[in-house]
Amino acid sequence: VTDRIKISSKASWLVMLAAVPWDWFVFLTGAPMEVSDWMRLTKLLLLVWYVRRRKKDRQARSATTWKRIQSLFITSASVIHILCCGWFYIGHNYGLWFPDRNVTWYLVDDEHKDETFEHNLWGMDPKSTVWEQYLISFYWVASIMSANPMVGAVLPQNFLEILYSIVVMTVNLTLFRYVTGEVSALVMRADENLAQSRSHLEGVDAFVKSNALPMDLQDEIRDYSV
Repeated sequence: VTDRIKISSKASWLVMLAAVPWDWFVFLTGAPMEVSDWMRLTKLLLLVWYVRRRKKDRQARSATTWKRIQSLFITSASVIHILCCGWFYIGHNYGLWFPDRNVTWYLVDDEHKDETFEHNLWGMDPKSTVWEQYLISFYWVASIMSANPMVGAVLPQNFLEILYSIVVMTVNLTLFRYVTGEVSALVMRADENLAQSRSHLEGVDAFVKSNALPMDLQDEIRDYSV
């Protein structure tokens, strides 16, 4: 299909809303950069669209085992990405919200350095690149997902970070336990299909031998059954 009108008519409205550069439109109106950054949250509509499409595929039972595992991996990676962005956002902006005591997992004022751990880990330098900052946040979220809420000595340092850690652990107890159960169910289902295939081949083999069929015909029947 090359007609743009036909393509747009079949596209989901969630995808179309997510594709609009709302952040640029808001920025061109003269709004602050932080407000423009918040407009990028519309990209999360792609995750909603993906979950809805995945639900339809499951109802249609058209998804293969590999496709379902791929879907679970994408969902898990997306959730970890969102959580690590929120973790870094709190650590980086807590001092703007509560300037009287700027102590976070990522930044700490000089007068409060004795009250917390040494902020000298890789990626925690304010001069670090965006990739390094993102990676240390991603590592922390992945670590707490494994029921080990520590990266070295990194611990929540204020009320918001403690509350956010509780949210992350709650996600670990729900979503990722669900993912683990789904993968286990897929493996068990694959074993059942393999057992059924073997049982079918054994029945075919018993049939061709009991009827004393020619060897060429037996091989053809076995190949067709496979």
